[in-house]
Amino acid sequence: MLTTTTNFDAKHDADKKKPVYLIRFLDSDVVFGSKGADAAVPTLTLIVASADHAQSADNVALTQANTLPASGLYLCYDLASASGSSVTDDGTGGNDATLVGSPTIVSGEGVVLNGSQYVDANTTLQAQFRDDFTLSIPIKPDDGQPSYAQSIFGAYTIPDRFRVFLATDGSLDIDFRVDNVDVAINIGQTLTGFSNGAQSEFTTIGVVVKRDESLSVFVNGELATTPTDISAWSGYQELYTSAVEVSVGMALGTGDYFEGRVGKKVRFYTAAATAAQMLAMHNADNPDA
Repeated sequence: MLTTTTNFDAKHDADKKKPVYLIRFLDSDVVFGSKGADAAVPTLTLIVASADHAQSADNVALTQANTLPASGLYLCYDLASASGSSVTDDGTGGNDATLVGSPTIVSGEGVVLNGSQYVDANTTLQAQFRDDFTLSIPIKPDDGQPSYAQSIFGAYTIPDRFRVFLATDGSLDIDFRVDNVDVAINIGQTLTGFSNGAQSEFTTIGVVVKRDESLSVFVNGELATTPTDISAWSGYQELYTSAVEVSVGMALGTGDYFEGRVGKKVRFYTAAATAAQMLAMHNADNPDA
């Protein structure tokens, strides 16, 4: 009998929103099942019985594809564990956030924002927006088609801004703009999918920017649209100069507050995450994943 303990490959089950583990043994694929809440970093003891006791662990190829990025976590707010009026930054930036307006904290889930509350990151991310970056944030709007545009994350100024917001028609917009004197380039992606009224589940919104290459949008860990080509930005993205602090639940400079829930964690990486890593963030941070 061969026994090995390791992390292993997890693939997304679109219907159940859980990973399905794929085990490859002697060129045969076996669907093993779901790990549920521990899906972000799954581990099990695999016992493989074989008539050939001479087999070694090399015959079992198990890989961890559903893994969070190992480095580059600049901002990380564990809203589900917040208390008082501040949230510790578990990233390398050390930018503890301020809960403005006393939002309700739901243990194990996140925060509830009522349309006049937000989370101030106390940083502009000015330097970080100039290069590759990744954002992941789970949201549950009170109204998927609100009466006014609601900012989910970012900062808004003229001419520079990065803003993720929910439009009145239920679309998700990403507005990233850099203006170098007389050169203004605007990148936007729109997704339609939020229904009218209160949403029954959290949706994880992800944005991945590869400098001078592409802007990609992920929904619940899956690539939602064809990446937008931003090669025309060459030489300009690194000139982002907005001095306005970014916020969760409101983009300072707009006053367009988000109404609903944000949970469990908000992550910002100073690197472009892979598709597998975006799925891992969704599984780890979305209360309904």
